Amino acid sequence: MMLKGKVTRNIMCTNSDAIDDGGGGGGGGRGGGSGGGAADNMGTGFRSIERYGPGFFGIKLKIPAKKTTGIITTFYLISQPNDDEQRHEVDFEFLGSDTQHYLLSTNVISNGNLHREQQFALWFDSAADFHFYQILWNRHQLVLFVDGTPIRVLKYGPSIEGIFPTKPMEIQGTIWNATWGSQGKAVNWGVGPFHAYYQGFGVDGCSAKLNNPRECYSLRYEWNRKEFWELNQHQQNAYEHVRRKYLTYDCYTKTSSPTPECKINY
Repeated sequence: MMLKGKVTRNIMCTNSDAIDDGGGGGGGGRGGGSGGGAADNMGTGFRSIERYGPGFFGIKLKIPAKKTTGIITTFYLISQPNDDEQRHEVDFEFLGSDTQHYLLSTNVISNGNLHREQQFALWFDSAADFHFYQILWNRHQLVLFVDGTPIRVLKYGPSIEGIFPTKPMEIQGTIWNATWGSQGKAVNWGVGPFHAYYQGFGVDGCSAKLNNPRECYSLRYEWNRKEFWELNQHQQNAYEHVRRKYLTYDCYTKTSSPTPECKINY
């Protein structure tokens, strides 16, 4: 499955300037002030001008190669307004570490259901080179890919109708700091600045500006074709392999008292 779309110039984001994006922590607003001083939430990022419905969304990303405990590097889709009660969001979030072993935390957020994390220890060093992170979103499934390999799948169905993303979302990429991503450990600012590199930004999605939003589900769009309604056998085998070998945390199965939204096992 290849992502098609527009390509932008290379982007380098540096965690050096304080920003306030209207939220904070827990998978929410990136870099938002939390009342704890500038050093508690600092960062930078970019966002798309348009918002999109279903489609393909992807980018090549190389994350910081230093001791990055407390630094979070992201690529995600998010609706507006960005608040915990209303937003829809689909996340790739790299949680920094003092070792070479980053954790990739993924999340699917909708209408106040915030903590459906699944985390992976990937099969490569994500700071050594660029890798391709993709989202496929249509009315049948939501799939997160790493270098063309599906790592997380949310299939639409009656049991998850309330948690399946439906709102138009913009595209964002950020690097910022938050102690929730490091079990309370502070950032070592002495080894900064921290650089994240983005390139090959690709979008083939349905513009939210359409007069008839249902048009986004038309079969004339590639992402709605039957071949993208479910994984093919090769993708399913790769998906199951990744889940067996590289999944380190799953809110659906690996917590003794899961939050309510994690009781729905897709």
